[in-house]
Amino acid sequence: MIAHSVIVMLQNIIYHRFAVFLTPLYNLTLLRLIARSMRFIISDESINSYGFWLLTSGGDLSQFVKNPIMLWMHNRAFRGMKDEVLPIGSWQDVKVEGNTITAEANFDMTDPFAASIASKVEQGIIKMASAGIEIIATSQEPQYVKPGQYRETVTKWRLKEGSIVDIGSNDNALTLYDKKGNILNLFTPEGEIDADKLSVKLIDSTQEDPNKDTKTTLKMKKIALLFGMAEAATEEELAAKVTATLADKDGEIVRLTNEVKVLKDAEKTKVKADAVALVDAAVKDGRIDATGKDSFLKLFDTDPESAKVTLSSIPKRKTAEELLKEGNKGAEGEREKLAKLSWDELDKTGKLSYVKEKHRELFDEKFEGKFGTKPVQ
Repeated sequence: MIAHSVIVMLQNIIYHRFAVFLTPLYNLTLLRLIARSMRFIISDESINSYGFWLLTSGGDLSQFVKNPIMLWMHNRAFRGMKDEVLPIGSWQDVKVEGNTITAEANFDMTDPFAASIASKVEQGIIKMASAGIEIIATSQEPQYVKPGQYRETVTKWRLKEGSIVDIGSNDNALTLYDKKGNILNLFTPEGEIDADKLSVKLIDSTQEDPNKDTKTTLKMKKIALLFGMAEAATEEELAAKVTATLADKDGEIVRLTNEVKVLKDAEKTKVKADAVALVDAAVKDGRIDATGKDSFLKLFDTDPESAKVTLSSIPKRKTAEELLKEGNKGAEGEREKLAKLSWDELDKTGKLSYVKEKHRELFDEKFEGKFGTKPVQ
């Protein structure tokens, strides 16, 4: 492997002496040189943030060596979409040295995206690789248990792929796969390990996650801040605050419930009064009989809108005086029409006898106009 200082020296020499003629070739060649000199730790035997570690001698690298694919952030292009990130290169010179597995990253420099990742690695911006493994067997035998460990040791595992990542999923940049090749999302929305998905058991039933107390403290601090208290509030102080707040809320609920009941009762009383007024008005103006009043009031109780529509569609009953006026108005209108006709027109249309019977004075006028004398009574 070429040391970084040697690469920098070559870069300076090439740039200052041949920049005018070889700049395009220099850029691509140097990046290829750099990209093939980056070695990453794939796995070691340190305890990860899940609480277990991988036994290096139990790692099955055969599949990985045959197809040492290098992904970006464990993304696999299986959807066939244009926006998917294809593999950015491969791993070379895989070595097992003591308890550490390393490999050199060989970036595909013909791929602009892969080349950009290689550049960021060379600059020290990206420094981490992540192993994607499938767990095969675990053990809590004493020889496999280390201080600070709280889950069983993974004694047999299979290396599926290696990815370049910006931030590893944990301290050792470990990603787990199931037997179907799917990545396991081991964390709940609250950021805690989902024990149902993690196949590595606690060492025994009496042990708990050592981070549990820390996580509980963080949750208590968040709750304290939500209640307007200091982060350092004790559990007793927080419990007292919660109890008092719940009591206040219970009182507020009772008060609001009573207010709602009062408003509903007042609205019900108003609706009832309006219904009685409408029905009484309908009885008064003759739209309904007094015997139908109760039926309409019951309809208002069940369906007030239908009751209103029904009442408004019933015409008011006319009084005798109104009917008489309408009759007189009709008669007056008829006389005016007949008055416009001459004696001969009335005679031809056969209306003379009708005019004589219903409008005698008009008949006399027409007779006198025709014959120059009034008719004999």
